[in-house]
Amino acid sequence: MEKLFLASIDVAEQAIYIENQFLSSETIAKALVKRLRERPALEVLLVAPKTHASWLEARTMRNGRLAFMKVFDEAGLRDRVQLLYPETCDGKATAAVMVHAKVMIVDDRILRVGSANLNNRSMGADSECDLAIEARTDAERERIAEIRNMLLGTYCGVNAAAIREQLTGNTSLLSIAANLSADGYRLRPVEDGKPDRAEITQVVTPVADPPGPLGLERAAAATFPASMKIIALLVGICLLAASWRFTPLDAYTDSEALMRAFRSFQGSPIAPLIAIAAFVLGGFILFPVTVLIAVTAAALGPWLGFTSAASGVLASASLIYAIGRIRGLEPMKSLLGPRLIRIQKNIVGNGVMAVALIRMIPVAPFSLVNIAAGAMGIRFVDFIVGTVLGMTPGLLAMSAFGAQISDLLARPTWSNVAILLICVTAWLLFSITAQFVVTRLSRHS
Repeated sequence: MEKLFLASIDVAEQAIYIENQFLSSETIAKALVKRLRERPALEVLLVAPKTHASWLEARTMRNGRLAFMKVFDEAGLRDRVQLLYPETCDGKATAAVMVHAKVMIVDDRILRVGSANLNNRSMGADSECDLAIEARTDAERERIAEIRNMLLGTYCGVNAAAIREQLTGNTSLLSIAANLSADGYRLRPVEDGKPDRAEITQVVTPVADPPGPLGLERAAAATFPASMKIIALLVGICLLAASWRFTPLDAYTDSEALMRAFRSFQGSPIAPLIAIAAFVLGGFILFPVTVLIAVTAAALGPWLGFTSAASGVLASASLIYAIGRIRGLEPMKSLLGPRLIRIQKNIVGNGVMAVALIRMIPVAPFSLVNIAAGAMGIRFVDFIVGTVLGMTPGLLAMSAFGAQISDLLARPTWSNVAILLICVTAWLLFSITAQFVVTRLSRHS
């Protein structure tokens, strides 16, 4: 895929027209720069979506597109390259038009349509299917030019003949795209803003937009003992985690039963130590940490419960982190290959935000995050700070919930119901505010 893109760029003379959903391959950007320098009359028009909707796309493809366009800025060629998105207006409402196409037209000579985005994944990791047509006759050249004019005209609200007429009058392709508008249709410059902080891009990008295959052939060639150990470990962890949800062990997660056990120590000076020990033990057997937090707060009260739960969370996290740090990545290297090492290098030194985000949006069990952080070599200080930042909203919420739910069950008065509603509202506001602050810092710092 990449070789055909590079070969097509290398023969461009006047204009390269590209419609593509994702633009992040700096290899393609550098090839365009090289050809722009060789051909002073060459222009490049890029038509892409205004924004990327999902969180993952926004964290990877938007940052990738910023890096893609930065190549032209640094080369001093930005005036000959335009990145635009289509917009339509019916007189009342204005909306951006989604671009999902993968089209490239080089002059009136090459037409390419297919599935390949201009991102790292399509260039090196994914399997794609593209159809490329090279014009051999004047009639074929006219037809390719007509297709380009038709596509551009659709976004500008005119027909292909209008585009052809303007080009015949020596109006440049970029000028037409930037200024021609009819019936509420037009193309507007894309404004991607500033890139996210390195804590986001260096963690997410290597996974979501990898420049090469995931190294599965390396996994297939792993030695029998090492691969079987890792597979057995993963299967065992998954079975253990599932057992708390789908087997009779689920009865032991009953909050009332745990609350009775915890309350038997209520008033004892060693009650907080017992709670902390429960968190440590629970970490080893993948016991649901949220249940422990809620029960601790309900049994010991909101303040002592919060401090005991917070101490227990940090003690359990630190101990399991230490185990992961001692074991390291060596047992996994032979199975996962160089991909794991590249991810490790990107995470190490940028762990605070990565850990905080994973804690706030839990994508893996508590203990698995702890052992993985230690194995990957995230600094302990970064790990603890990230854990505190990410877990605090949940700790506060569950502490408030645990105490109020306990009182509500024992004494269902209107005042207890009102207090519970206040706690719910406070938790929602705190969580939304914390998430907003983390997101703003990641985008604008």
